[in-house]
Amino acid sequence: MKSIEREQSDQKLFDQIAHTYAKKDICPSTALIRKYQIEFALKNFLPKNHLIQYFLECACGIGATAKYLEGRFQNYLGIDYSKQMIEAAKHFHGNHPNIQFLNRNIKDTGLPPQSQDLIFTFGSMHHMTDLDTVMKELVRIGKPGGHLVIVEGQSANPLIQMTRYLRGKMDPSYSQDQKFFKKEELIDLFRRHGLKNVQATYQGFLSPPFAQVMLPFEKIAYSWCKMVLTLDKFLDLYLPSPFRFLSWNLIVSGQF
Repeated sequence: MKSIEREQSDQKLFDQIAHTYAKKDICPSTALIRKYQIEFALKNFLPKNHLIQYFLECACGIGATAKYLEGRFQNYLGIDYSKQMIEAAKHFHGNHPNIQFLNRNIKDTGLPPQSQDLIFTFGSMHHMTDLDTVMKELVRIGKPGGHLVIVEGQSANPLIQMTRYLRGKMDPSYSQDQKFFKKEELIDLFRRHGLKNVQATYQGFLSPPFAQVMLPFEKIAYSWCKMVLTLDKFLDLYLPSPFRFLSWNLIVSGQF
């Protein structure tokens, strides 16, 4: 599939599933895990003694990150190419003066150069095409000394790759046109575009699937997710290095 066709196909899919997708950040059991994933990814980039002035989230969905990080930023801007996702985001947040949304492609944000202190994207780059163009735009709008942090599904665990393949065949809300990365690919992408202090961290060994699928019987599901998340918090910190490649997610960060 050509790049533009793939992008249009994904955009159409997210327009169709926007309101269903939003439920993952409303349902307590899935939101519990999703909040932890975001906090873990950004824990080193949200100073405790002051607020991030300009926080940009690319492919923001309904902008639940702004809810999860409430009180940690002065201004949040979410960008998404799905018009329906942006409409759902505005409905989700209401008329919040410090939270704004734009329906745009991240390849052409229209934002001023060197304007964003922290740029974040979660699970979206594997939907994007022409990543070099994406990175050029992110570097253009990133403030010197600021950070870019991405969370992506990584491809080193063959069992996880098989479950993703099967889900793509069975779940109509799951895009089949996705690319999952090796750690080295993303590190090279960051360094190729001049980012400094590039680091990569594996995250999520048990809990990530339960951030995506809402289980029946919410009270039981919440207890289950809480237990699985407790185990993951331990593994995220203490699992020996030789086994960390077995994770679902990879966090890559760099400095502008």
